[in-house]
Amino acid sequence: MTAPRPQSGSPLIVALLGSSAAGGQYISAEATRDALFLANYDASSLPTMIIATAIFSIVIVVVSSRALRRVLPGLWVPLAFGAMGVLLLTEWVLAASAPRLAAWALYLLVSGFGPMLGSGFWLLASERFDPHTAKKTFSRIAAAGTLGGLLAGIGVARAATVGGIRAMLLLAAGLALLAAWLTRRLAHSLGRIPRVVDGTAAEASPRSAFRVLAEARYLRTLAALVLFGTIAATFIEQAFMTQVKGAFETELNLGSFFALY
Repeated sequence: MTAPRPQSGSPLIVALLGSSAAGGQYISAEATRDALFLANYDASSLPTMIIATAIFSIVIVVVSSRALRRVLPGLWVPLAFGAMGVLLLTEWVLAASAPRLAAWALYLLVSGFGPMLGSGFWLLASERFDPHTAKKTFSRIAAAGTLGGLLAGIGVARAATVGGIRAMLLLAAGLALLAAWLTRRLAHSLGRIPRVVDGTAAEASPRSAFRVLAEARYLRTLAALVLFGTIAATFIEQAFMTQVKGAFETELNLGSFFALY
């Protein structure tokens, strides 16, 4: 087994910057999603959109889980961020000629694909730091993501006042591409910990997730809590969006509000 070649730059610094870019990308994309949707649709269309997003998310989870069996996270995560950036640039083009179609596509993209990018980043970070180092550094990495989201929110609010929702899309796309570059650097940094896989365990067939859920009472309770919490959050979001739509009718006002919110 050959030792990894030294790379320039600290893995921790790259992880901090990557977390900041990933957090900023999600906040800016989420604000743009809500502003573009309410600028083109009434809040009464939100339940249909949520149902479509749930179906889309299930498909994305199945496809990505199968892909991760064949592709290492160090390759999959940067590719996912890069794909997000390219798709946001496509949304920027589409929003000029077909804003209603762009609103639907962006809602599906950000709600279904966006959360997986954050999970992918943490999956990559967990593979690049040993448990002892992770215990000391993950709080700082998470704080960097929060700070990145805050700065991105301020930046995208300014972009909304200057260039409208399309300018917000450009900023979100740029942050996604930056996150792709940083996660790729993280994958090649010095913090990589080689995996040790036991041959017997690797060959064993994993149990079905439904069987695990049926055997664990704690998991069933947790699943019920998540289910009812999601239902309650959907009703609250519906009421919130209705009020926002009535208070902020123009595209610029919607973009600035959701960015700061």
